[in-house]
Amino acid sequence: MATIGRNGKAWRARVRRAGFPDLQANFPTKQQAKMWANKKESEIDQAKVFGKEQLELPPKLQRNVEPTIDQVILSYRQLHTSGKKEMNDSKFKTLGLSMRELRGIKISELTTDTMYGYADDRLSRVSASTLKKQCLAIGQAIRWSRKTVYRKVIKNDPWPDVMEFLTEEGMIGQSEERDRRLYKTPPVFAKLPKNFKGTEENLLLNTCLNTWGKLDWIYWMIRIAIANAMREGEIHRMQWSLLDLDKNVQVIKARKDPKRPKDQHVPITPELRKTLLEYRQICRPGDYLFTEIEKTASIGQRFKNLTDRLSYPAKELTFHDLRHEAISRLFERKPQLSIPEVAKISGHKTWSQLKRYTHLQAEDVAKKMK
Repeated sequence: MATIGRNGKAWRARVRRAGFPDLQANFPTKQQAKMWANKKESEIDQAKVFGKEQLELPPKLQRNVEPTIDQVILSYRQLHTSGKKEMNDSKFKTLGLSMRELRGIKISELTTDTMYGYADDRLSRVSASTLKKQCLAIGQAIRWSRKTVYRKVIKNDPWPDVMEFLTEEGMIGQSEERDRRLYKTPPVFAKLPKNFKGTEENLLLNTCLNTWGKLDWIYWMIRIAIANAMREGEIHRMQWSLLDLDKNVQVIKARKDPKRPKDQHVPITPELRKTLLEYRQICRPGDYLFTEIEKTASIGQRFKNLTDRLSYPAKELTFHDLRHEAISRLFERKPQLSIPEVAKISGHKTWSQLKRYTHLQAEDVAKKMK
């Protein structure tokens, strides 16, 4: 498992895996540290796939012999570890998991029976949408191998039949669209402080302050999420050097995109600007706003700890719900923002993606036409 963290002014990458020596190195940037860690994890996976005990490149692949699924994924990951075709961290790790759990299974053995048992076990740990993302990544690796490395030996692609079967069985599917907004009064199920009066937003922020104090990062991340509709990873990667508080514009690096992540210039809302100016007075020195946490997943976990303290039911409110709240507020602003203007802030590409955030009422449309 790779971890990335601060080491003075540098970024330290550390890779730990059972049966292999600990590896660590320092780099001037976080991106360089991530690239090194991904490369070392790939080399470790290589060593496991090819039965080696040391971190060394495998011999030339036997391209005339039918490969196993882990060898196919390994070849695919090697080509897409760096350069223009570099895959994102999430996909890289998803394929690494697939390599370990499906090791030794030949492509011709990827039948519906084989994958039904695997999918059934996997669903005890993840959602149907997460399993679908994993299956799509495996399918991409197989298609790529059929056209390149193993084009002579992989005659048929069994994966479309597997995907169709798992879909019919309801084992893979789309993620549930949530429309949870923050309540204007405290929720009835919440454990409230004595004599508390205010909104649900006030409740969350006051609980943060009373539990962890104003210096804790989750308090500021909640405020930023509500102010500018940013995703967890985007908040985690925020840098002062990418914020222009005079022009009220920020650069979001490698923003999520259907085809390829790319940098985007995004307007800073007045609420976000006010929050950033306050935070700059008390934050730790350094370019990154939040140096205390190594993984984006820690944000969701800390937010869950917060809602647990307030006795919220499981999954009643997630950190990502704050993005839905923020986008809904953007549509409610006066003067009203257009769809392209909201999309410029939220990062959505199409109207269909934003439609569920608008909460348009027939009465409001009628009033506009008077």
